[in-house]
Amino acid sequence: MINKEVNFQYYCPRCLYSEVKETDMPCDECLESGGNEDSHKPINFKEKK
Repeated sequence: MINKEVNFQYYCPRCLYSEVKETDMPCDECLESGGNEDSHKPINFKEKK
């Protein structure tokens, strides 16, 4: 397992929650963890449809 740095610049604009304030759930939880096991995706990332 390799801990990778989360790429917020790439994923946040594409996320379903992109309009949520950074201090509100689920964004605050994602922003608190700058690393993720084997992935550059934030932990709560969900692709916009």
